[in-house]
Formats: sequence, C-alpha cells, structure tokens
Amino acid sequence: LGEWFLFGIFAFVLYFCFRIMQPFLMPILLALVLSTLLAPLYDKITTSLKNRKGLAAFLVCLGLTIAIALPILLLSISVAREANDAYQQVRDPETAKKIGAWFDPATNPLMKRIQPWLPASWTVENFEISSQLGSQAQRIGVAVLGVATTFAAGAFNFLLDYFIMLVVLFFLLRDSAYFA
Repeated sequence: LGEWFLFGIFAFVLYFCFRIMQPFLMPILLALVLSTLLAPLYDKITTSLKNRKGLAAFLVCLGLTIAIALPILLLSISVAREANDAYQQVRDPETAKKIGAWFDPATNPLMKRIQPWLPASWTVENFEISSQLGSQAQRIGVAVLGVATTFAAGAFNFLLDYFIMLVVLFFLLRDSAYFA
C-alpha cells in the first residue's frame, strides 16, 4: 500500500512538472530541430572564427532572427501602406461621386437596363452613398482595431516563444558536444 501511495504522489508531482513545462515545450522542440538544421552552418562559422563557439552561436541566432524578421517587417510595412491608401480612397469625396455616378441610370447603361426591374423606391438619391461610405469606413475601422488588438497579443506571445527558442538554440549550438 505504501509503494502505491508513493507512486501516486510521484505521478501527481510529475503531472504538475509537465504542466509547468508545457508552455515551453514547443519553443524547446523548435530549437532542437533548428539546431540540427543549422549545425553545419554553425560548424563553418565556428571554424572561420577560430573555434569561438559563443560568438558563432550568437551569429547563427542573429542571422536566423534577421531571416525571419526582415520579410515580416517588409510585409507589415506594405500592408500598412495599402490599408492607409484604401482608407484615404474611401474617405475621398470624389470616390463617393464616382460610385454615385456608377449607380446613376443616366450615366451607366447597365443601370439603365436594371432600373425597370427595381422597386420605384430604389433611386440613386435614396442611396446617400457618401454617408454610407463614411459609416462603413468607421465600422471597418472599429473592426480593424479589434483585429489589431488580437494581433498584438499574438505578436507578444510569438516574441516570447521566439526569445525562449533563441536562448535554447544558442546553448544547443554552443554546447552541442556536451549535450551529445
């Protein structure tokens, strides 16, 4: 009975040790995979730096960070510019006039053909396109703010996991002979 009790306590402690380590398992496993993939590069850099293992591991980690961060940064800048251009386009009064002209049966032959099928209450004057565009732009702005908040939380979690992975990767590369 005493042995089973000790085994139960051991399993209980082991479960909570796993629960403590669980958030760190994915970055650690990713660091293990990356250390295996980047080992040849690390060995070449170590040889060229006259066996300075710490500096070589740092340079590999720095190169990996640049290889990941640079495309993300350029993509983020491009998306932000496009979103700003789209927002400015929607806010422009000329855009509302162009859309209004498109719905006007006098200027658009397609609308001229569709107009007889529409109810009589549906006229271009009833659409109030500029106010509709303004309210839609405001709704989209609020939705984008919600998405940005969620993105910021995800980015923080990603950066924390990435930092943990980098620290583990650094020591796996630098002390690979010891771990082997």
